[in-house]
Amino acid sequence: MVAQELSRDKRLQSLIDLAKETGKPFQMVPKAKLDSLAEVEDTPHQGVVAMVSPKPILDVYDLIKMVEAQPAESPPLILALDDVTDPRNFGALIRVAAGAGVTAIVIPKVGSAGFSPVVGKASAGTIELMDIVAVPNLVDAMERLKKVGIWWVGADMGEKSIDYEQYDYKGPTGIVLGSEGSGIRRLVREHCDQLVQIPLAPHVESLNVSVAGGILLFEALRQRRQGK
Repeated sequence: MVAQELSRDKRLQSLIDLAKETGKPFQMVPKAKLDSLAEVEDTPHQGVVAMVSPKPILDVYDLIKMVEAQPAESPPLILALDDVTDPRNFGALIRVAAGAGVTAIVIPKVGSAGFSPVVGKASAGTIELMDIVAVPNLVDAMERLKKVGIWWVGADMGEKSIDYEQYDYKGPTGIVLGSEGSGIRRLVREHCDQLVQIPLAPHVESLNVSVAGGILLFEALRQRRQGK
């Protein structure tokens, strides 16, 4: 659906042309119609709204199959989110994960931001590119994935953590991030094979979780590229 009032916009015209080329139906509608569809006041549309099928959500068995199918020269890289409930952070992490070539994102069915227009907007559309796995119990999922070769690295500022650059991410790796408020929950932390931390300047307690995720994921990507 395209806003009638913005029909001369060159960017929207390119989308209309693409819809025609690919046989996708579209309608010119009043902008007020799009305002009502967007629903969330602080998630404005830009003159176009697409209606799509619900995103398929995978389970841990789907992910195990994906991990087992990965070629040895391209080991899986998984991102697990423990108690990340802010939809903007979740969307930003999806975008970072897609950019870093993450195999899949694992979230708990309870204690997650879930899916909403805010998440989709914050992901800049990359939510459609990312495989997302919802599990009843994150610890159980971690243990099942350990059995197929995944080593879990938890981001934690505790005394047992090593500098994030000291860890070798070139093998099958899962990175666990927790909430900014309380971090990774105790049971999840205890099931990590290694804890890492990002050194910060004095008096700075933590980074935004999406920023921390970007640092860790792209360090893993850097090491893998360097290793090759």
